[in-house]
Amino acid sequence: MKKLSLLTFTRNHVDRVFSLIDDLYDTMDDIVLIDSSDKAEREKLYAMKKRKRWAKLKIFYMVPLGFVEIYRPYGLKKCKNDWVLYLDVDERISEGLKDDIGRIINSKDCSAFNLRRYEDVDKAKTDFFTFQIRLFRKSKTRYKGIIDERPIVKGRTCYLEQNEYYIEHRLQLMRHSENEYYKPINIFMKYELMSYAEFNRKMLLYLSRVRGKAENTRLGRALYRMLIAYEKIASKKGTDELSTFDYFLHAYIKHLGFAVKAKDWRGSFRALSSDIKYWKQMHIWKKDSDHDESYAISKVINRDGFVKFLKLDDEKEIQKINKKYMDKKPVGLSLLVLLLKKRYNKRI
Repeated sequence: MKKLSLLTFTRNHVDRVFSLIDDLYDTMDDIVLIDSSDKAEREKLYAMKKRKRWAKLKIFYMVPLGFVEIYRPYGLKKCKNDWVLYLDVDERISEGLKDDIGRIINSKDCSAFNLRRYEDVDKAKTDFFTFQIRLFRKSKTRYKGIIDERPIVKGRTCYLEQNEYYIEHRLQLMRHSENEYYKPINIFMKYELMSYAEFNRKMLLYLSRVRGKAENTRLGRALYRMLIAYEKIASKKGTDELSTFDYFLHAYIKHLGFAVKAKDWRGSFRALSSDIKYWKQMHIWKKDSDHDESYAISKVINRDGFVKFLKLDDEKEIQKINKKYMDKKPVGLSLLVLLLKKRYNKRI
């Protein structure tokens, strides 16, 4: 029988962590938690683990770097089993999937499973879902550490189409308060700059989340051809950086797609307002003295990912960063930007 590890991450959400583990403890053979909490919350976490006597639970610390994707390769290395279920602490799997998950991984010849994740679930499951690869063999799956990343899977990816198999993104669990960990998001977005070639690839990945196998659908192929035609008419090269209007277009298509799928027509207008502000901000960033450096860093990140660029798949590098920045400022995205600049300046 194949065994299964649960992988999850937290920063200062101890109650949510233990609610998730309570729900899945008997289903899992191994549980790995990557924790980036402040000292008081870490102490609460270990005290709760001891009180619950959860022998399956292993906790590893990494300094807060602003977003969860950057921790995934390190977390996978810590999982004992080849099969992994990855969930955020504000997600839950359906009872049907919980009951059958062992049979699914033992009976199907797949390297990974594409699951529906129902978004913004409050008291009841909505009709709005995206496709997520969250159940997979770690030996066949690779993350680079990029925001909203779809993992690279070697082998066959299967779809669990049964109505009883899904993930819920629990609205009541996902309320985030503004703090120094999240505030520098605008600063960090300077490191999400793209070339036209990268823009086209990300649009297909986005469609894969919303519609499934986007690259193999008429819509996916039609959109890709439209983007290529637009770039040729505008005399854009694949290596050129996006214009400020194209950054706006990318953001609005993404937000509009989610609003349409969720049947949230007001959301499409709210997205337009926020993306126009982003457009104006991009004009300012383009004039910044460090814009060329930001774009150069972005190109490396888009190609290789944050993990490779910052060597976050190296245990010694992680321990070195932990030792230097644990319980100190800056934290979150501000710290990530600092590390990016330091690494870039070492390379040139």
